Amino acid sequence: MALLSRAAAAVTHALGYTGEVALLGSSALRYAWHGRIERREVFRQMCVIGSGSLPAVLVTVLFSGAVAALHTAEQLVHFGLSQFIGGAVAVSTSREIAPVLGAVIVLARAGAGMTAEIGSMKVTDQLDALRSFGVSPVEYLITPRLVGAVLVLPLVFVLSVYAGCLGGYLVASGAGVTLGEFVQSATRMLEVRDLVGGAVKSVVFGVIIVLVCCAAGMRVSGGAAGVGRQTNAAVVIALMSLYIANFFLAELIW
Repeated sequence: MALLSRAAAAVTHALGYTGEVALLGSSALRYAWHGRIERREVFRQMCVIGSGSLPAVLVTVLFSGAVAALHTAEQLVHFGLSQFIGGAVAVSTSREIAPVLGAVIVLARAGAGMTAEIGSMKVTDQLDALRSFGVSPVEYLITPRLVGAVLVLPLVFVLSVYAGCLGGYLVASGAGVTLGEFVQSATRMLEVRDLVGGAVKSVVFGVIIVLVCCAAGMRVSGGAAGVGRQTNAAVVIALMSLYIANFFLAELIW
């Protein structure tokens, strides 16, 4: 009975958290739809989310593309199939490596910061101060972050695809694959829907990161310790949500 009680409490908590995230997202989208957006704040959030995370994303995806080539280049060259190496790296990078690992880095770099920032504002009564002046915290804090993430993450995705392909080529060249072979293979096998699908994934992942992390920040209580707890919970929940969403998006797109 104790186990069932804990399981029921966990399910109830998960459903409640999902409802809070959905309500937060609908409110933020409503403000964005009606044009109630502070453009300067949107640009600032694009710099924080995109520019701040870009170096780490590029390095991570570059070496991930290198690992993808490392496991395939020698075998394909051995069997005379070097013409497929570039395409294999490009497709895997655009479909999975770039959007997923890019989102994970953005979550660790910017998502945790969102939770900590909003949580600190919550425990110091700054959110209540905004409400007392007739300013919605969702409009002022959440909507610019959501719009900024939706706008900047596809750009991060495109740059990370180039980084992953570069890493793959650097490893493949050591196995005897020329630049011409690699590029020709990539252009032949990579389709437009691979890039579009990866960009769609990055947008959805950005929405998940912003809403989950901001909702966690709005739930903070108990002072500085509460900020730490909710930041940890936000990263874990958002990470699981990213991989769950990745499966369903891959099923729908491809």
